[in-house]
Amino acid sequence: MFEKALSKIGNFLNRLSIPYMIIGGQAVLMHGEPRLTRSTDITLGIGIEDLMIHKIFVGRPRDMEDVRIILLKKSKIDAEYIIRWLSEFDKVSDKKVFVTIFKSLLNET
Repeated sequence: MFEKALSKIGNFLNRLSIPYMIIGGQAVLMHGEPRLTRSTDITLGIGIEDLMIHKIFVGRPRDMEDVRIILLKKSKIDAEYIIRWLSEFDKVSDKKVFVTIFKSLLNET
């Protein structure tokens, strides 16, 4: 059911040449492991790396697990791109932990 809805949304945005990305539980259903969700989150973006950046930035335990699962299942991840953007978030964050978190998750897989 969700695939049909996502397809309609994607077709509409593609016709208008609007770049987008499906994030949250629906994206994890497509790229990771199934989980119960009733929402569809859409944001501007272009790839799985952007999803991972978003999840690390949000930082909930479930988001960290999602990133870990994606890293395990996807062999081609642009880690440099992720680190570059997380470094930018670290520059404006009091905690400065985003790159460290990603590298830790990357080393676990």
